[in-house]
Amino acid sequence: MRKIAIDPSHVDVAQAKDAARVLAGGGIVALPTETVYGLAAKFDKKDAVDRLYELKHRPKDKPFSLAAADTAGGKSLF
Repeated sequence: MRKIAIDPSHVDVAQAKDAARVLAGGGIVALPTETVYGLAAKFDKKDAVDRLYELKHRPKDKPFSLAAADTAGGKSLF
């Protein structure tokens, strides 16, 4: 585990890309929200999603919410 601290008022693009590489490689990242920290994994990385269930002690029959960004040019996320 390692920490990539990103200052939201001065985002370092290299750090953001590093976090994206962690997700793309099947890793899990912690994301601060207004109230709590959320854990994130790419939905298409089964091992990462399985690990997320383990970390959160969440039953497999209780799905996670999916956050998706709008993409330019109508490119599908799925």
